[in-house]
Amino acid sequence: MVFPHMEWVLLILLASFLAAILSETNRVAQLNATSLNLWQKIFSALILLPVLFLTWPSSSAFYLVAIFNGLIITLSGIITFSLAAKHNGRVAVMFMPVKIFVAFAFWLMINPALIEAYTQHAGHALAVLASIILGLCALFFMRRNDIGWATFCIVLPIGFLYGIADVLVKLELGHNAYISLLQESVIFAFVAIATSVVFSLLWSWKEKKLFIKPDKKLLKTAFTLAVIANLAFTAILAGLSLSPNPAYVSALMLMTPVWLMGYHKISRIPDNSAPLAGFLLVVSVIGIVIAAAGIRG
Repeated sequence: MVFPHMEWVLLILLASFLAAILSETNRVAQLNATSLNLWQKIFSALILLPVLFLTWPSSSAFYLVAIFNGLIITLSGIITFSLAAKHNGRVAVMFMPVKIFVAFAFWLMINPALIEAYTQHAGHALAVLASIILGLCALFFMRRNDIGWATFCIVLPIGFLYGIADVLVKLELGHNAYISLLQESVIFAFVAIATSVVFSLLWSWKEKKLFIKPDKKLLKTAFTLAVIANLAFTAILAGLSLSPNPAYVSALMLMTPVWLMGYHKISRIPDNSAPLAGFLLVVSVIGIVIAAAGIRG
């Protein structure tokens, strides 16, 4: 079977693997989440500085969406690093169910033609829905001990905001006849990350950690995370633009805990996750990819 226009799948699988590295790093490093988030964002922006010499989009909406993403990146970065330091890195994907639901609902609201497409391809649409539900159930059973109401309430707003942001990104990227998608993606990433630096500085000042002298371990970890985060963010942006539905992107990102589980098994790190749940997550991702390929609309 041939799957045309499925480049987004490879991009998001790559992003999910990189996200696993990001989520796990502070479990190992045990660094202050606020300081790590700040220095990672600073290095990320510095690495992307060469985009200043590229041709930039003229749409004001492009920059508004990028700034909105910068705010979400700051909040999710601080929360993710904090949760990962206290628990297993896998808790960082707890907001995914909310993100998938919001992205799917919002995309359907602004793109009603999809309803007709889903009706015409009812079998494929039901297969996508079943695969997403399977993935969410597998995520829940993979790490039930991490999912308490208190922790879920912390990540709930992040999931909602990310769901909205994913739809806005899909609407803005990939429609410029004079700028390539890769160029748009790296410029968008720079604006979002530069915005995040500003918000991170304000947060650090609020937490009275702005002038804490960084040590070598913090700077080395932050720089490594910056390189990985830039690659992951650019892959996600391009994947969102190329995907048929932004909710599918979030569903494929559910592979992140599977990568983490595999790493823990290989490295013999204590991990009480259920292998069956990990297998079902993989099955759900395969189901989404195959079923989504049969829907056009």
